[in-house]
Amino acid sequence: INAESWGHITPKSQKTKMKGVWFGAALFLLLSSAVHAWWDVGHMLVHEIAERNFDSHTHSKVKSLMGFLNLVYPGIGNFVELAPWGDQLKTNGMHWFDTWHYIEKPYSPEGLNAAPIAEQNVVWAVNQAVRALSNPANSTFEKGLSFALLGHFIGDIHQPLHCGGMVNRKLPQGDQGGNLWPIQYGKFTNLHMLWDSVMGRFDRPMPRPLSEENIQYLRGLADSITAKHPRSSFAEELEVVDVDTWADTTFHLQSFVYSTPFNNTPSDHYLEVGFNIAQRQIALAGYRLADMLHTAFASSKSHPRVSSELHL
Repeated sequence: INAESWGHITPKSQKTKMKGVWFGAALFLLLSSAVHAWWDVGHMLVHEIAERNFDSHTHSKVKSLMGFLNLVYPGIGNFVELAPWGDQLKTNGMHWFDTWHYIEKPYSPEGLNAAPIAEQNVVWAVNQAVRALSNPANSTFEKGLSFALLGHFIGDIHQPLHCGGMVNRKLPQGDQGGNLWPIQYGKFTNLHMLWDSVMGRFDRPMPRPLSEENIQYLRGLADSITAKHPRSSFAEELEVVDVDTWADTTFHLQSFVYSTPFNNTPSDHYLEVGFNIAQRQIALAGYRLADMLHTAFASSKSHPRVSSELHL
């Protein structure tokens, strides 16, 4: 990254400058290859629904942060295209944040004990990102990294198999959030894949930058989901701002998730009910992401430490 690529951002100190160089280099390494992840549609829908619920203040803040991200890595795209970034870290061999995508609560109808839950999990990660965005003393770099991950993790915390997994006599160490629970359903060979793909219906490749066809595809899905699950239908849930409670509520879907037998074909009834649950969870995640960004940006009214025209 040369000096020209920084444009008008001029850090006050060598320390801040090196942070920016590290971040830009990391983005280059992580996003330089095209990744057609099959779970992209669900994450992009969370961002699309969130963006539709931004107020003007949040739109302005998001535009500034996306401007910063595109300065250090031209082509990172827009807010919707940013959504799968958290998975691109793993796909490109960067595993620093792996445990931040889930919280492995044990679901054990047999009453078996399980390994302790990792302290740095998706609940912890969401809370850390919000604190960073809310702190007016934090730099653009710190806010940018937190912002780039927050929406993805909020999407993850609403996917049932990112909040728990089966522990039984066959799988006493757990099934890794359904990854070790085989099913017979075409290319979707385990339960986690089935839910990440929204019952196999949202597995369309979404290379970035998005084509006009894929933009319209996403918008059509978002129209359909929000028509079925409008913001007004979540009045009670949107009053809940405790992230631990979000994870607990998602975890309580396990009894349905594991109602499809081990190594069998999911029934048509299971697939239809699961499809409706997943769409509802995507909508709720989008509304909550919008609200969380509203709150974080309202708390961060002072300019950050970086000297820049991108005041966040």
